[in-house]
Amino acid sequence: MLLMRGAAKALQDVKQRGIVTRPLDNMGDYESALSSLGIGQPLASQVAPAVVQALGETGHTRERDILARVIG
Repeated sequence: MLLMRGAAKALQDVKQRGIVTRPLDNMGDYESALSSLGIGQPLASQVAPAVVQALGETGHTRERDILARVIG
């Protein structure tokens, strides 16, 4: 529950800053969002797999599966 509240706050912050203004439906959208933060390749390609792994390890399988579909 705490992770979800933190995620909701993070999402609100990125929307307010104009980093992510719409759903990330594919890898291009995801890479564009990271690029707006100054995160380019090769680091960008390492971020999502690390987040997917962390979500799985902390029991957030639904969130893990959603992100895995976006980056897959």
